[in-house]
Amino acid sequence: MLAQLVAVPILQGTGEVVDNLELSCSSAVGCTYSAYWDGNVRNTGQAAASGVYIYQLVVDGKRFTRKMVVMK
Repeated sequence: MLAQLVAVPILQGTGEVVDNLELSCSSAVGCTYSAYWDGNVRNTGQAAASGVYIYQLVVDGKRFTRKMVVMK
């Protein structure tokens, strides 16, 4: 297993990179944010290889780590 940063997701609708980004939400209204990965390796533009990738999300100080399978 290689431990290297492959990509950083992009916030849907804004094009802003989701890297140390703090998003606000009004609990009375509720909110949803969507981010995506275009499947390319960061800073190269090359398509990522098929395989198992690990991603992490930090929400309200809680870290969530999950696996993602990329198949071509």
